[in-house]
Amino acid sequence: MSSQVTEWVDFFARVFSEVKKTIFDQYKLEEDGSGPPEILALREAVAKFPCPIRIAEIKIDTEKHRQIRDELCQIVSMSFQN
Repeated sequence: MSSQVTEWVDFFARVFSEVKKTIFDQYKLEEDGSGPPEILALREAVAKFPCPIRIAEIKIDTEKHRQIRDELCQIVSMSFQN
């Protein structure tokens, strides 16, 4: 795995961790774990983070595509389905 791909994996791990923390802090449940259905659904969805991520690294012809500076680019695919 290239260092750029590793950086993306680390980035998304941090993002998912912070989103979980923020949502769980803002949308509290009762001591018995109950709460409004919309809060329960939101917390359940966020609890599934991190979602599966695929990162593909592609090589770009920078002579042909002058707007792209780096020869290597990453494409990130996330799936929020089970």
